[in-house]
Amino acid sequence: MRVEQSAMGTAIILATIGLAFVALAAVGSAMRTRSARRRAYVEAVDRFIRGETWEQGSVTSSGDVDPATWYLAGVQALRAGRVRDAARAFGIAHHADFELVSAALLTFAGLKASSGAVADVVQSIVATWREMKRPTLGETQADGLMLGAIARTAPAGPPNGSKLATLIWGVTDDAHRARLRDLIESGPEWARDLRA
Repeated sequence: MRVEQSAMGTAIILATIGLAFVALAAVGSAMRTRSARRRAYVEAVDRFIRGETWEQGSVTSSGDVDPATWYLAGVQALRAGRVRDAARAFGIAHHADFELVSAALLTFAGLKASSGAVADVVQSIVATWREMKRPTLGETQADGLMLGAIARTAPAGPPNGSKLATLIWGVTDDAHRARLRDLIESGPEWARDLRA
């Protein structure tokens, strides 16, 4: 009886040690993946700031979607007035990295604007932001990196604009920026969230 109990105790201890090693390996793998993703984000942002352009995002050598390049391709498409292409790129970026909250916002807003459901892209982004329960933009590290890249590559925006206005300013063209400036200064009630 004692031999069986001792063997059972040993088996339980060995199983617990094995599970601990599996858990540690999983944590280590997740940390390496997160670190590699951060490096990929920083590299993509650097290329974007230097003026590199993408028609679409890229896929890594291991076959994974590179969310940063898809996001930045979406920015470039939206700045060029290609709203449907931008919505697709932002959607791919968000599906690859759910921490890109602004990508989800820009996906749905772009789909609405390209379908004609909302008057224009600025109003579409504001309406979608409200429908999404006013998510905090730039709260995650990934989202913050993307918003930083947008801000560094766009002309200086109005000082009295909200974070939402800063996002819109950064992803749209000069015509939309002029309209956005007017909306911040003296826009209708729906534009109140554009003011700081």
